[in-house]
Amino acid sequence: MHKQQQIPQSRRHEMIITLLRQEGFVTTEALVQHFNVTPQTIRRDLNELDHQGKISRHHGGAGLPNSSIENTRYGERKHHLSAEKDRIAMIRLGHIADIDTLFTDAQPPIPLMEQLKPGQTTVVVC
Repeated sequence: MHKQQQIPQSRRHEMIITLLRQEGFVTTEALVQHFNVTPQTIRRDLNELDHQGKISRHHGGAGLPNSSIENTRYGERKHHLSAEKDRIAMIRLGHIADIDTLFTDAQPPIPLMEQLKPGQTTVVVC
């Protein structure tokens, strides 16, 4: 049986950062398979790199710091670019017909809801 040689931790850290630059986000499981090490080893690596500020540790994996893939809290996402989101909602309003069904996230855009025509039978599903 051929046993793969263990990669030194410092080299593995460099390789993890390289993978993150290529992929944006990698899962713990993918790293375990890629390096043929235990999940505990990868978790230690990710925690150390996160502590050094070289990566951002997320549930189930990691990404680069300040990445657009960053998992931000709902409260922050809700208000991020809200004026732009309202403008998009107003543009889309012109495409909503009577008897349409709209699917939105937890809270539909208020300007959109205010602009629906009285008596319009559009259904909004949150």
